[in-house]
Amino acid sequence: MGHDIPDELIRVLRKALETKSHPELTLKEIAAEAGTSQEMIRYYYGNKDGLITAMMLESSRRIERTLSDLKTRLELRHENATRSIVTTLIRLYLSERPTTRVSLLEFQKGKSSIRDDYLARRSNLIIGALHDIILLMIERGVYRKTADARHLALSMMVLSSHPIHLLRALPSEWVTPEMLESEQWIDHVVSLFDSQHAPED
Repeated sequence: MGHDIPDELIRVLRKALETKSHPELTLKEIAAEAGTSQEMIRYYYGNKDGLITAMMLESSRRIERTLSDLKTRLELRHENATRSIVTTLIRLYLSERPTTRVSLLEFQKGKSSIRDDYLARRSNLIIGALHDIILLMIERGVYRKTADARHLALSMMVLSSHPIHLLRALPSEWVTPEMLESEQWIDHVVSLFDSQHAPED
């Protein structure tokens, strides 16, 4: 089972981050839940920050693949671009909540090795890919030629991600993961961008 220890440590960390912030977690509890020792965490990752950075790197690879697949789908098939983008972003943000929670806390710190080692280099990952997709949609006549790709990318990113940040702050009568993935919510967010679509001939 030795070769599975690094993956198991990351899985346990992601699971633990559903209920705790990363500063609250200890190497001892992560190791115990993974069925290994603190020494093995140090062997593979150096320390807790190294383990967190590895989890975030794994997350960024999934995000990259997902956004690349989205761009390919939109290039190859005619589908509702805004709906595909918004749906993909919401699912990404929901599935990568542990990484998002770490990111938000680390960006608030004056000094952070996690931010310096990882976030500073990867902070453009989603917005950059989204901007490229929107530029492609403008070129293909899906969005108006006068549409501002930067404004659209930022708006789609914020409207897709911010309600997910509120899951821990608001009672479930206002927001739940199921509500955010529902057709009704996606329809609502997509409708906010209707004015950006190019007029049909």
